[in-house]
Amino acid sequence: WDLTNLSWYRWVVDYGKERQERFLASLGLDDISWGRVLGLLLLGVLLFVLVYAALLRRPKKSVDRTHALYLRLCRKLARAGVVRAAHEAPLAFAQRCARKYPDINVSIQRIIERYLRLRYGERIDAQELRAFKRAVKAFKI
Repeated sequence: WDLTNLSWYRWVVDYGKERQERFLASLGLDDISWGRVLGLLLLGVLLFVLVYAALLRRPKKSVDRTHALYLRLCRKLARAGVVRAAHEAPLAFAQRCARKYPDINVSIQRIIERYLRLRYGERIDAQELRAFKRAVKAFKI
């Protein structure tokens, strides 16, 4: 414990001009001036800005609007008491919803069929996507 206290005292409390100069000399910066410090500081800021700009320019993940709408439907059903399991396929989820709420069987089946066509079909039709969005928005339990 005494060694820890001594080390703390030497590196923090007793840190003076001589110790600073020795530390800088060990880094190869023994002949340092204010101009050089300012240059290094500006270089550091420039490097930070370049890294930040590179991170901002990286491509964003593409958003699958069809899946986002399906997840919105799942949240609506979860509020009604039917929570989708992470491993549950859309058709199995729709069947479980229909068992719990038989009055929504037809509407939930249509929405899920439309979702499957959009998600796994050969091409995405913009009109079909808009109809799917309207159906999810209008869906109520």
